[in-house]
Amino acid sequence: MSKNSKQNKEYLAKSIIETCENFYKLNFRVRSRKNIYVIPRQVCMSLIRNIVNLSFEDIGKLFDRDHASVIYSCRKVDDYILFDKDIRYDYNQLTDKIRLENQIYIKGFSNASAEISIINSMLSQLDLNQLRDIKDNIKQNYIDGRQDKTSEEEGLSDVHRVDKVLSESLKGSSVHFFGG
Repeated sequence: MSKNSKQNKEYLAKSIIETCENFYKLNFRVRSRKNIYVIPRQVCMSLIRNIVNLSFEDIGKLFDRDHASVIYSCRKVDDYILFDKDIRYDYNQLTDKIRLENQIYIKGFSNASAEISIINSMLSQLDLNQLRDIKDNIKQNYIDGRQDKTSEEEGLSDVHRVDKVLSESLKGSSVHFFGG
């Protein structure tokens, strides 16, 4: 593995830790075996393994744990996801949030359904008036057949054209989409 690739993975892993710590409002470096710390830390380890594909040993170093603890944590989270709807919900929320915040570092994250999922989660954070404005803009420019010729000429996918409309609709807002 190249040095840059390893640095990108470490950067993304640290970003995931920060996102998880903010989500759970915890510090994962606390050496505690209380479930309030253990389960979120395990979820974070599993996310790093699944998204970044960092080795168990390297993940362990980030948390001051050995590789066996990371293996155990990842297996436990797999079980939690199957049987605990709250942990499954948190895991899915964190996955979406991490991918949204770090998509330039995540390989293979270019399929349209994943991008649409992210757009949907961003839209859920907007107020009703912003959503109406976006809907009107999309209807006017796309559904009524008046697509932006420059977007067509650039060969942008439908998702990217919608992204462009959303970005233009939200100029001045605190919400930013992929390229906006």
